[in-house]
Amino acid sequence: MKDEQHKKTTPKDFFLNLGAIVAIYVSVISFINLLLTTLDNLLPDVATGYYNTYESMRWAVAYLVIAFPVFLILSKILNKDIKNSPEKENLGVRKWLTYLTLFVTGIAMTVDLIWLINSFLSGEITLRFSLKALVILVTSLLVFGYYISKVRGLPAQAGEGAKYEKCYKWTSVALVVAAISFGFYVMGSPFTQRLRNIDEKKVGDLQNIQYQIISYWQQKEFLPEKLSDLEAILGFVVPKDTDKNVDYTYTITGATSFNLCANFNLENEYKNGSPETSAKYPDVGGKNETWAHQQGDYCYERTIDPTLYSTSPKVTPVKIIQ
Repeated sequence: MKDEQHKKTTPKDFFLNLGAIVAIYVSVISFINLLLTTLDNLLPDVATGYYNTYESMRWAVAYLVIAFPVFLILSKILNKDIKNSPEKENLGVRKWLTYLTLFVTGIAMTVDLIWLINSFLSGEITLRFSLKALVILVTSLLVFGYYISKVRGLPAQAGEGAKYEKCYKWTSVALVVAAISFGFYVMGSPFTQRLRNIDEKKVGDLQNIQYQIISYWQQKEFLPEKLSDLEAILGFVVPKDTDKNVDYTYTITGATSFNLCANFNLENEYKNGSPETSAKYPDVGGKNETWAHQQGDYCYERTIDPTLYSTSPKVTPVKIIQ
C-alpha cells in the first residue's frame, strides 16, 4: 500500500512540478542572457556586427521579473506539500523532471562552453570572454548543485535538506536582484529607454529622408531646394519630428552635399556598430554612413558621390519622319 502511495501522481503534482521546472528554465536562460548582453554593452567589440543590446536586456529583465518569482512560489508550494505528505518526495514525475533538468543543464554547459571557446578562437576580447565564461559556469553549477541535492534525497522540509534549500534560495535571490539592478544601471530607467526609442525613430526618419534626397538627385541631377520637393517622388510624405513637433532641418551645402539635422534627447555612439539602415540606398554600391549622434541639436553632413550613385539615363528626342 505504501509503494502504491509512492507511485501515485495527481494532476496537481504533475503541473506543480512541471511549472516549477519550466519557470527555472526560463529564469536561468533570462539571467544568463541579461548578464551576457550587459557585458556586450559594457565591453563592445568592434569586430562584431551591430545589434540592439538594450532590446535584448529589456526582454531578459521582463522574463526574469515574472518567471523567477513564479519559481519561488511554486517551490514553496511543493515544499509545503512534501512536508504534509513526505511520500511525495519520491514521486515519479518529480524524479523524472529532476533528472531531465540535470541532463539539460549538462548539455547547456557543454554547448555554452563550446560556443565560448569558438568565440575566443574567433578573436573575442579576453576580458569579455572570461566574464561570460564565469557567468555561465557559476549559473550552471548553482542549478546543477541544487538539483543534485534533490537527487541525493535530502528532504527539503527538515535537516540538511532545509539548510541547502534555504542557502540556494537566498543565493539565487541575491544574484537575480543584483543582475536586474546592474541591467537597469547599464540600460537606464524605462523613461531613459523611451527617450532612446524616440531618438531611434528620428534616426529612421532621417535615413528615409536621405534615401529620398539621393533618389531625387539621381532623377533630377540636382538637390531639392526644400524637403517638401520630395513629395513629388513616389508620393513620399516627409516625416516630422513628432517629439518636438517641428520639421527636420535640411540645408544644402554644395552641389552634391547637404546637412540633415534633428534634436536628440540622448547621446548614442552605437558602440556595438552602426544601426541597421531602415531605407536601403538606391544602388547596391551605396554608402552607409554612421548614424551616431550627440545629445541636443546634431547635424549629419552628407555628400553624394556620383561614382556610387548612377543618374537616370538621358532620353534623346527622336524625330519621326512621316
